[in-house]
Amino acid sequence: MQKKPNISFRAVLLIWILSASPVFASYNGNLCERVNDDGSLKVKTADLSGLSELCSCTKLKYLDFVKTSVVRLPDCFGKLAGLRSATFRKSALNRMPDDLYDMTALEELDLSFTALNILPRGILTLPNLKILNLRGTAITSLPDGLEHLEKIDMRMIEMNKNQQEAIRDRYPDLKIFFSSPCNCG
Repeated sequence: MQKKPNISFRAVLLIWILSASPVFASYNGNLCERVNDDGSLKVKTADLSGLSELCSCTKLKYLDFVKTSVVRLPDCFGKLAGLRSATFRKSALNRMPDDLYDMTALEELDLSFTALNILPRGILTLPNLKILNLRGTAITSLPDGLEHLEKIDMRMIEMNKNQQEAIRDRYPDLKIFFSSPCNCG
């Protein structure tokens, strides 16, 4: 005879309380209401249905999309004029809007481990962008016009020595981090 697991009434009650708690419930309200006092917002996969609300968040400075299933940002994303930092690390992002010209305050853009393989032309119009993290993406070339950056992280990208040298030659004064070159095509 198989013994049934002994689950106490307290354990069942605790599980019910935790699942009904607003801390663990998904948020269905306006994303702008969740922007912290410091201007930061962490977006979760459950929030993606209301993503266009981001465009009305006037006090947003730091945006975090880490490990979300976001594939594409709303076209109005480029109009977030006060945004200083945007992180998309390990998200499903495969395309950024080309129109980023209003993002004049953006200093750091983390696109690491996303599905991106091409940088949007709008990257060139970001006058205060200093750090671009492309680690673990499929981006193997950079456009002309990124001289104003301080650092680009391109580690864990399959690039041969010639591809790496071409980027270093184009940007000799820029700190660029590469992994060891591969023996790939």
